[in-house]
Amino acid sequence: MFKKLLITAAAVLISTTSLFAYSKGGIVLYPEAGIGISDIHDAPSGLKTDSGLYWSLGCNGGYFLDNSLALIGGLSIDHNSFEFKWDYWWMGGKYEVDLYRLMVPFGVRYHHNLLMVGGGLYLGTVILAKGEKGKSEWFDGNLDLGLFIDAGLNYQTSKTSNLLVFLRLKYDVASSSDDYDVGNYSISLNASYGFQMPTGSSSQRRR
Repeated sequence: MFKKLLITAAAVLISTTSLFAYSKGGIVLYPEAGIGISDIHDAPSGLKTDSGLYWSLGCNGGYFLDNSLALIGGLSIDHNSFEFKWDYWWMGGKYEVDLYRLMVPFGVRYHHNLLMVGGGLYLGTVILAKGEKGKSEWFDGNLDLGLFIDAGLNYQTSKTSNLLVFLRLKYDVASSSDDYDVGNYSISLNASYGFQMPTGSSSQRRR
C-alpha cells in the first residue's frame, strides 16, 4: 500500500508541478547558495588529506538560446577547507587550511520537464588563505581553471520565478598551489532561485 502511495505521489508531482516556462531570448537571474565537502586531489607522495566544509554564495545569469538550452555565467565566493598531514615525522603535525576563492563560472544548462543538467568551466583565484602560516600560503595567488557539472530539479514557484535544487561537482584542472601540483575539488548541494527578467515579448509558454 505504501509503495503504491509513493508511486502515485511521484506521478502526481511530475504531472502537475508547474514548470518554469523558458523561451528563446529569455534572461533569468539566479541568486545561489551551496553547501558540501571539499578536499584536494593529486596530493604529493606522503601527504594525507581529510575533507572539510565547503560552501558557496553567488549569483548566475542565464540567457536562453531556445526553450531548453541556456548559456550561463556568474560570480561567486567559494569556501574550500581541508586538513592534511605528512607521513614523515619531521614534517610536523596536522594542518587545517581554509581557502576563500573568487569564482567566475561559464557554461550551459539544459532543461527538460523537471530535470536540469549542465556544466562548463570556471576561473578562480584565492582572495584569502587561512591556516598554518607557510602551509596555507601554498594555495595563495594562483589563477585556477576548473570544470563543473550540475544535475538536479527545476520547480516553478510563480509565473516568472523558479527554484533549482541540484548537485554540483567542481574540479580544478590547473594547480591551485604555488609549491605543489595539486587542485581543489568539491561536491555540494545547491539551491538557486531564478527571476525571469521582463522582455519585449511574452516570456511564458505552456507545456
